[in-house]
Amino acid sequence: MEPTKASFTDWLSNLSIVQILCAVVLLTAIRLVSVRLLTKAGKPPSKGLSRSAVEVADSLIYAFAIAFLLIKPLVAQPFYVPTGSMEPTLRGDNKGSDRVWVDKINYRFHSPKHGDVVVFIPPARATAGENLNTSGPVHYIKRMIAAGGDKIEVTAGEVIINGAIYSHREIRIALLHDRKFGNEDVQDAEFMAVDHVKFVPNGVLANGKLVTKEELAEIYSNSPAARVQVKPGYVSINGKKLDEPYTAEDPDYDLKLVDGKPLKYDHGSGGYRYDGVPIDDIEARELSAKPAETVPKGEFFMMGDNRNDSLDSTEWGALPAKRIVGKADAIFWPIDRVNWSL
Repeated sequence: MEPTKASFTDWLSNLSIVQILCAVVLLTAIRLVSVRLLTKAGKPPSKGLSRSAVEVADSLIYAFAIAFLLIKPLVAQPFYVPTGSMEPTLRGDNKGSDRVWVDKINYRFHSPKHGDVVVFIPPARATAGENLNTSGPVHYIKRMIAAGGDKIEVTAGEVIINGAIYSHREIRIALLHDRKFGNEDVQDAEFMAVDHVKFVPNGVLANGKLVTKEELAEIYSNSPAARVQVKPGYVSINGKKLDEPYTAEDPDYDLKLVDGKPLKYDHGSGGYRYDGVPIDDIEARELSAKPAETVPKGEFFMMGDNRNDSLDSTEWGALPAKRIVGKADAIFWPIDRVNWSL
């Protein structure tokens, strides 16, 4: 999960082992001092109210130690989602943050399954140059799309109107100006990309609401009779297209693995990136001529459901298994977002 400002409860859930041990020692010291003071005052902790106070203190110490020294590192842990990279499955960014419950036991017995929503510690190159402003490790949350041995390929979506090709970003901006997303501030919406456009054969979905080919033709040419063709983008694994109803947008880029690293062509910007780094046309042609490869064994390809606004394996490559923290099982907060099956 890309970092952002967290609440007190989020900070509490991500305390380090050293901080937890210090807290337990401090609570124990306070308890011992309280017992000694009560005894000196003629109120031994074996009687009445003073005994109850000591029992409560003992219970808090034990509960704190069990929760943070046993359950958190070994069993389960809550996390918050600060960005919109997993929309619409998980809400984040300027719309508030979902809190998810992460199971840390599941993957001790088997590997992640295709389609699992996984929390992990990203490789160093994923966060290089960022001001993380966090004391502990950064966590990301993405969906596991491909495992070691799978050949993954991505094909971008396109809308073709009277022969002109348009990307998701271009369609989104046109729909924003035509108020297909409501009366929100157009400039802010363009910058944040909080509205999503998904290409489907009979038009495009603007935040889930169909905008027909005829409406697109009217927006772009003032003639509903203009010729409109829609080609949805897709991800394929071992040559088979994936059905991904959970995505906010289909991809706006082409991708394959070459020499174990992602080669990505972004239709929105019109440029190639190799292992997250821009490359020139000569290198791009050489790499593009090579066949697509499989994900390395023992690694996993992670992608955000908000495909065109996610810093994921399409930029920094496959994820080693040792970096996986656990499986996100449920949204437990806020109340109106509770979902026990992700």
